Amino acid sequence: MSNLKFQPFNWYGPKKVQTPNIEDDIRKYLGENLLEKWTITTDNELKQKIIIVVERLDFISHLKSIAMIVREKSKRTPKIIADNIFQVSFECNFRGHNYGGLQFDIEALDYYLHLSCIDAIQSQPSYKSAFEWLENSIERYANKTTAELSTLIKQDKSKYSDEYGLNKNFVKAFVEDISEELRIKICEILIVVKAKDGFITPQSYDTWIAKTQSQKLKKIANKLYELRSQYTHTNIRSFLPVTDIETIPDLNGEILLCQKCNPMELLLDEIIIDLCIRKLEK
Repeated sequence: MSNLKFQPFNWYGPKKVQTPNIEDDIRKYLGENLLEKWTITTDNELKQKIIIVVERLDFISHLKSIAMIVREKSKRTPKIIADNIFQVSFECNFRGHNYGGLQFDIEALDYYLHLSCIDAIQSQPSYKSAFEWLENSIERYANKTTAELSTLIKQDKSKYSDEYGLNKNFVKAFVEDISEELRIKICEILIVVKAKDGFITPQSYDTWIAKTQSQKLKKIANKLYELRSQYTHTNIRSFLPVTDIETIPDLNGEILLCQKCNPMELLLDEIIIDLCIRKLEK
């Protein structure tokens, strides 16, 4: 065995990068009033959460500028693939590389980052894994039949999800933490329904209308969290709802729809700012 002497200058670690003008960014994205509240709060964990959110909003702003440049410089080539259905390809060459379509990757990342901002501000300090949580009630599983075990597992799964589920606090943001005015607004312009060949099924729409505000908000929040998780774990991109669904004939399954064209990003901004205000005012 050889004696290797540790020499720090032969090793490399990650750089430390900080935003030098974080106060300016907080003022820019959250407003002067929130900057004052952020400055005087003694909750360092909350302060850090606000920094994370603001840095992401600033990153989104930069990404949107790049997407705008790519969109403006792109050459579009439409192609008819069926009756009233067009496929458009994009080409944007710069220094020998084609950046065509980059604006769509940025849009999907923009969507994801907005949702991750809600996740960040809502994150809870204490967390237990399912195994740690079960240690306190493991005796409940002793001497049970298969049927009884199945029932217990379902019950405990629901209890654990309510207490420590990954989407628990994300859903809570929509159902409890944001203002009533914003809750009403969300339910007015967003719906989660089933579509078949680009059309909303009547039964699905009627079912949605019959739901209470709380049920609608839970459904919307769970759908948004699902889109966030798909991007994180399976790299499935989701895009902001700006297209008339009748122009997408292969659109099927449960989908999140917006009544008006392109207010989704502004709505997410409102939710993020409202959450920051309420956290800082506690």
